[in-house]
Amino acid sequence: MKKLLALTSLALVFTLGLTACGSTSDNGGEGSDLPVASVGLVTDTGGINDKSFNQGSWEGVEEFVAANEGVESGYLETQQDSDILPNLDTSAARYQVVVAPGFKFSEGIAVSAKQNPETSYVILDATPTEGDAEVTLENVASILFREEQAGYLAGIVAAKTTKSDTIGFIGGIPVPAVMNFAAGYVQGAKSVNPDIKVDVQYANSFTDTTIGKQKASAMYASGMDIIFVAAGGVGTGVIEQAKELTTQGTEAWVIGVDRDQYADGEYGDGKSVILTSAVKHVGAAVNQTLNAIKDGNAPFGQVQTLGISEDAVGLPAENPNITDQETLDLIASETEKMKAGEVTVKTNADFPVQDAKIY
Repeated sequence: MKKLLALTSLALVFTLGLTACGSTSDNGGEGSDLPVASVGLVTDTGGINDKSFNQGSWEGVEEFVAANEGVESGYLETQQDSDILPNLDTSAARYQVVVAPGFKFSEGIAVSAKQNPETSYVILDATPTEGDAEVTLENVASILFREEQAGYLAGIVAAKTTKSDTIGFIGGIPVPAVMNFAAGYVQGAKSVNPDIKVDVQYANSFTDTTIGKQKASAMYASGMDIIFVAAGGVGTGVIEQAKELTTQGTEAWVIGVDRDQYADGEYGDGKSVILTSAVKHVGAAVNQTLNAIKDGNAPFGQVQTLGISEDAVGLPAENPNITDQETLDLIASETEKMKAGEVTVKTNADFPVQDAKIY
């Protein structure tokens, strides 16, 4: 019987695990009468606690599981890129639905989905590919996000807050999702101040905290007071550097990514170096998709692109470090204009932002 998963609301919860690097919750599974009896998550090399994309996706799985009694779930962490296909296949052998967050899964999921036609797959930030070609598979649902819209709002906040009129962006690996964040960030900042300078750099990693700290140190030392980091685990190093400088009396802000990272930036008395975060509601998207599969409305063979109109991207509902009412009003105004189509933010394809350049 074909294993299905459905997409209905923007909220998701699930847990997956298979080996010593994973975690499992056995509440249902094979043989269960549940529409979705089991869900497994495979992380990329950033791990389940990356405080970013993997963690947010897992929270979505957990939400789904909490709302659907008896569902088995777990996650499997990828240690190196060569583990991706084996991890997908291992998960497919155990779970009805396999969730894969990140572009690194695009080729592996195309292979695994063909080898396991009775398993349902959900891939975020990418589509199944064979070589350079995108392929459509009837057991794969693809979810993309309009990161440029969240980046645009982050750029507005940065431009309204900076005292130096020079701000930074540190990306992980220059893949479309990260580059779209950068493109939106530059456009948003320039919409407030056309003369502002935005230094764009890439770490070429999503895990190297040391390079994140080094790049942040150099940026802050050069006079920048705000850095937007869209780089997974690399961001941990950026946040650490900002905390050190802040406790020494130097103003150093960070704009987080994917999820509200305010708590990650706390350094005492509830204060945080996180100015705001460019949020992608990946957990909600996962939950929505799992519910759709459960209800028989799964978007298999489709690519869904979710943005601010679907409340899939934006800034956190609460931003304790944004106290200027003019800034808050501008964020609200620009958000509504984007929803109404009055403001269009270009993706990196139409507004290319490159490494090691100042815009």
